[in-house]
Amino acid sequence: MAPIVIYHSPYSPFSRSVLLFAHHLELEIEVKIVDLLEGDQMKPEYLKMNPQHTVPTIDDNGFFLWESRAILCYLMNTKAPHIIPASPKSRAILNQRLYSEMGGIAKQYAAIYNPLFNDSNRMDQVEIKKLYEIFSLVEENYFPNNNKWIAGEDVTVADFAYVTTITGLVATGIQLDKFPRIQSWYERCKERFTNFQEVNEVGAEMFGDWVKLMLCIRYLNIEVDVRVMDLQGKKEHLEPDFIKMNPQHTVPTIDDNGFYLWESRAILSYLFEAKAPHLVLASPKERAIVNQRLHNEMGNITGKFGEMITPIFQGTETKFNEKVLKEIHETLFIIDENYFPHGNEWIAGETITAADFAYITMLSTFLELGFSLDKYPRIKAWVERCKKTLPDYEEANGKGARMLGQYVLSKITKE
Repeated sequence: MAPIVIYHSPYSPFSRSVLLFAHHLELEIEVKIVDLLEGDQMKPEYLKMNPQHTVPTIDDNGFFLWESRAILCYLMNTKAPHIIPASPKSRAILNQRLYSEMGGIAKQYAAIYNPLFNDSNRMDQVEIKKLYEIFSLVEENYFPNNNKWIAGEDVTVADFAYVTTITGLVATGIQLDKFPRIQSWYERCKERFTNFQEVNEVGAEMFGDWVKLMLCIRYLNIEVDVRVMDLQGKKEHLEPDFIKMNPQHTVPTIDDNGFYLWESRAILSYLFEAKAPHLVLASPKERAIVNQRLHNEMGNITGKFGEMITPIFQGTETKFNEKVLKEIHETLFIIDENYFPHGNEWIAGETITAADFAYITMLSTFLELGFSLDKYPRIKAWVERCKKTLPDYEEANGKGARMLGQYVLSKITKE
């Protein structure tokens, strides 16, 4: 028998629920990434499998099925009958949980985030309030008799449906502190489900330089065509066409009518000069200060960040290197004491420059890793200005910083 083919987008919580369940069952699968931005889901061959052009879709030896909850139940019935609830009542509870998730938490997920794809720069607080009301209902009613799982005493497909959606919410700042039963259940899922981090928080390492670029683009109001690179599965950055543009095969890379450029700081400077010359600083000395800030950020902020987290990713360390931490704090002290002379509000002077975009994405990630800026009041005030001033800050940077921070912290030994 051929493996089950899962047509998957790592950005979809519903798609991740199916992939997470398949990993948990140790099924033989083939994952095919669907690039939603490129319109893969609208291609004729995809529409033949799924006329609703959604993800996920599975192909089980010619049997095509879409809608994540239906897929979860199909996999349960055909590949894991041992986890099917035994009685009609317990199966009814499972179905109730699945329908409730679709009409409740998943519905609010869409209500909160869909506007962000239509040029909104904030999450609707009214919809977030409705979400918390649903959380309260789940908290009070879904764990009777101290049940550990969403639909009873044992793991069911409902847990997979709920946990990936809630993971997406948590990654964007939704808090579970007021819901201790949900929070405990969430931690159990992280410990119990196979490859939870890799499958359910895919793409964490893609944030960073790419986010810097997106923040700058939105601030300058530049028209762009964004193409997401699959660095893990297809390894698109190693394909010949991409290497022709960027022989270092890194992201981000831009194509401005045949002019190819990589290295995020060079791109930031180019976008300011080419697309917003009115924002380029006038004097050679001012421009030199911007360059000094950019080079310092690369060597002493991004460089030290790499030294700090690379051993964590590689699995050779389970905690941050104390020497590197000390060096980072020494750099922050220098920045706080020297980068804001005469009460300047921005990293390189009185106005926003490319340097602010380079620094804010890295420093916001440090904050998600538990760093405190209390000893650096000028930096702390500047971070707050960036949050208020830069368009779409939360969508373009805040969510990504939290996801990366959570991923790194999950790899660290808790003392």
